[in-house]
Amino acid sequence: SDLDALGWALESLAAEPKGPRYAVVATPIGVNGFSAWMDGACAARGLDGWWGIGSDLAAEGRGYPDVEAFRVAAPWESVETPGVMLLKGPRRARLEALLPALKARHHDTVLGIDLEALAANLRHYKSKLSGQRIMAMVKANAYGLGAVTVAQALAKHHIDYFGVAYVDEGLSLRQAGIQTPIMVMNPGEQSVEGMLAYGLEPEIFHFSALERFGQAFLRYPESALGRVHIKVDTGMHRLGFQPDQGREVGRRLAAWPGLEVASVMTHLASAEDAEQDAWTAGQGKAFELFYEDLVEELGYRPIRHLANTPGVVRHARLRGDMVRLGIGLYGDSPVESDRADLQPVVYVQTRISHLQDIPAGEGVSYGHGDPAPHIRRIATLPVGYADGFPRSLSFGQGEVVIHGRRCPVVGAVCMDMTLVDVTAISPEVGDAVEIVGAQLYLHEFAQRCGTISYEVLTRFSERLGRTVWNPNA
Repeated sequence: SDLDALGWALESLAAEPKGPRYAVVATPIGVNGFSAWMDGACAARGLDGWWGIGSDLAAEGRGYPDVEAFRVAAPWESVETPGVMLLKGPRRARLEALLPALKARHHDTVLGIDLEALAANLRHYKSKLSGQRIMAMVKANAYGLGAVTVAQALAKHHIDYFGVAYVDEGLSLRQAGIQTPIMVMNPGEQSVEGMLAYGLEPEIFHFSALERFGQAFLRYPESALGRVHIKVDTGMHRLGFQPDQGREVGRRLAAWPGLEVASVMTHLASAEDAEQDAWTAGQGKAFELFYEDLVEELGYRPIRHLANTPGVVRHARLRGDMVRLGIGLYGDSPVESDRADLQPVVYVQTRISHLQDIPAGEGVSYGHGDPAPHIRRIATLPVGYADGFPRSLSFGQGEVVIHGRRCPVVGAVCMDMTLVDVTAISPEVGDAVEIVGAQLYLHEFAQRCGTISYEVLTRFSERLGRTVWNPNA
């Protein structure tokens, strides 16, 4: 029912670690006593409050008649600190029209996450598989997007595993109620008991780690999980056993009864690069050598996983029994043909905070650079390199989108502000500005920054307000 769906969405909001947490809700069709239901639902989940949109709620004095009335009233302005806001309602309510305007009080720049697009990208990759399981990579706070929010959304679609980098990331998911199996890629030296207590599964990549985990497992209650994931170094040369050590790993495992090898894995170093396909194929052969030797010692066949996002797309023979999806879920792919089939998940938007005319021949920003021979209309945006909009976008390298038009960055990007040339359009203070989204894609923004989309996402500052779009997708 609509109320069930709304309840699930409120659970996701309640799991957000940072407050305040508010819901913006359009009245469901045919529901009586809705305001009382919302009051109780928010109180039960410890939420800070809610705002309603709909003629019935407006008549009760509990909301606003439509989206435009809510936007003009801007009740979120009274929220004292940046937090999380949930938008939930039928499509006819057009709540998405609020996205450019929603912001934290102290920052006009927001990062929006479209969970419907996230689900669509998951379906896209599922369509390429033939029954393989899926591990969703939510390390580094889901690439900066919010690991709890992303994991809860993906768990609804029956993801088989989550992958994190460190134990504390896995603990955060468990504490938020995530029960899906979690693999920890770099478990560290001091956190074995924490992994066992919370049912986290370590990646094991050298013999001392195997012995340390085995000893801790034997000391722990029988209810603790003893599943491990064996890492093979087939050419990335970061972590892992050597391809010829499969039998030795199997013999060492025999010393720790109760330990189960859940999977064997490796990293493909250049799966997106056609010029290195021979190298990638060699990685697959090295992996199979290790795997088959290990299986002879174990007597059973663990899950095999090699393929990342580009590996899924370009190397069907290396998909194994499970694939690891990261950046593809979040709307980009190292494979250009695959990128065209993805939906943008991340939207970074701000507003114009100031407009002025700059005389011909005058420079702008620090260094008084980037002059022009004509009068220019310059907009000041409240975003800078402290927010993840780097200095490398200075002097025309970067662009933003205003009123559907590209506007170049002028002068040097500052810590908290950026100047753009709006001479060709007629904007007003408060107008929406797209930094990343459906008109300026993540991969283009990354290219203009001189880096990759992975780094771009993880650099967006925590001080940006976060908005979740389509939370029940």
